Amino acid sequence: MTRKTTPTISQSSIKLLSKKAISHKILPSNSVYYRKYPYKVVFNLEFDSKRKWYEQMREFELDLLGFADDVLTGPIRKYMLSQTPGLFLSNYKDLNATLAVYDSVISHVCGPISNEHLNLLFSPNFMCEAKQRLWYNMYDCKVETWVPLKYRPNSLGYVNTAQIEEDSGTLNDLVSYLKENINVHVPRYWTTPRYCTTVYCNFEDLLNILPFVKMAYPQNKLYITKAMVKD
Repeated sequence: MTRKTTPTISQSSIKLLSKKAISHKILPSNSVYYRKYPYKVVFNLEFDSKRKWYEQMREFELDLLGFADDVLTGPIRKYMLSQTPGLFLSNYKDLNATLAVYDSVISHVCGPISNEHLNLLFSPNFMCEAKQRLWYNMYDCKVETWVPLKYRPNSLGYVNTAQIEEDSGTLNDLVSYLKENINVHVPRYWTTPRYCTTVYCNFEDLLNILPFVKMAYPQNKLYITKAMVKD
């Protein structure tokens, strides 16, 4: 469970991706890449089997860098460690230029697909995850919740089992509260001693009770992810 970092670019400067404007396959992005790149272009290269692939990859990389220097207006970041390299772009104009020049070798484009999606990318409280379908074909929200570890092994290597039981009880109380107030899916053995678990629910239902959850269980950490399913 990683912490979400705040994007360093302006939300208002980002244009949404749409099928009307972009003919390539569009996938929702999970984040503003590296905090400042809203778009990612993924290439699908075909290599000559008679030549070393890394030499061909290097040729493509040099061509891409020359294109970036000559044509693109904003900063870029590249990923070149596979046959499907990626180029991260900071503005929509550069995205259009890249799509036009490298049209035949582009696999798909990632970025914000709706205002709701864009708001989630910039939200300090919620994550988003691109998916082909909802969790269990029903739930658009995943909640990972845990109690920060308060125990530490002592010098003999023993763990404070009493603290484990206490943290597990606190966690189970929160999950029980969710089950009583909204429709959730929980792991089969969620009542066993643990300090973290994952439940699935409807995002809007969770938002309705989230202030009460935070007040009643301030010691619990919540990592909330909204599914972004591309039509």
